[in-house]
Amino acid sequence: NILPKLTLNLGVRYDLYTVPVSPTGYATVLNATQTALVPTQIPGKNYKLVNPWHLGWVPRVGFDYPVTHAWVARGGFGIFYNPVQTNSYTLLDTNPPMSSAAIFNSSLSTQLSFANPSGGGSAASPAPNTVSVVTLPPYFPPAAMNQWSLDVGRTLLSGTAFDIQYVGNHTYHLDTSWYSNQPHASVNPFVAADRPNQHFGSIRTLYPGAWSNYDGLNLDLTQRFNRGLTMNLSYTWSKYLDISEDSNDGGAPSNPYNFAFDYGNSPINAPNRFVGSWVY
Repeated sequence: NILPKLTLNLGVRYDLYTVPVSPTGYATVLNATQTALVPTQIPGKNYKLVNPWHLGWVPRVGFDYPVTHAWVARGGFGIFYNPVQTNSYTLLDTNPPMSSAAIFNSSLSTQLSFANPSGGGSAASPAPNTVSVVTLPPYFPPAAMNQWSLDVGRTLLSGTAFDIQYVGNHTYHLDTSWYSNQPHASVNPFVAADRPNQHFGSIRTLYPGAWSNYDGLNLDLTQRFNRGLTMNLSYTWSKYLDISEDSNDGGAPSNPYNFAFDYGNSPINAPNRFVGSWVY
């Protein structure tokens, strides 16, 4: 208690995120310049797939202030982290060289055999700019959320309380599928030669560059057990804006060169929500 009527809660925690490696050593990612897949020696069991990130300090602060015997004000702020989805790393096992596959068809002019499975053709080595890969950027922090709230409550009757609450948050470093090697929209028709990076075909980068914002107003009426009645009624008026679904759900910005182009109402935006429960 820093004042007779003001209670302040302060806290901090630390989340340790270890550097991911491939258990089998078969996962590969693009190097920083996206000119080659690394590690070059397979299996690479100790190869670090992304750079270390050890900035997981998360402060929390909250207060409680009884204005009068019937009115009380509360509020808080906190930072929260969410671990990276494991599937973001397992997708890297689909990259060459261990996942590469080639199909050869036998014909009268090209006879296939176990001694010569490719028929002597060059199809076993596809053109460099046709190989598609999934990769992670070297800087790959976990998703983070800054959340804040303010609540004003009042006692109405015996065992009955009414709250008006505001809750908001800003979330960042959300991962999305960034197809960074797509030709610009002005290029039509599409040909592989128009890709910005001629070393590969499609490049799906699981990129932590998406964000979202939420603002909500909550009205809550609570009746503690009194004369056989227990009740809770709540209404939420809110707005949730984001870029796209996460990468594992297939989310990807429609314009890979302008993420903000897709910023708008989230697919899970629910502007009005009422929940009621009672027992008598």
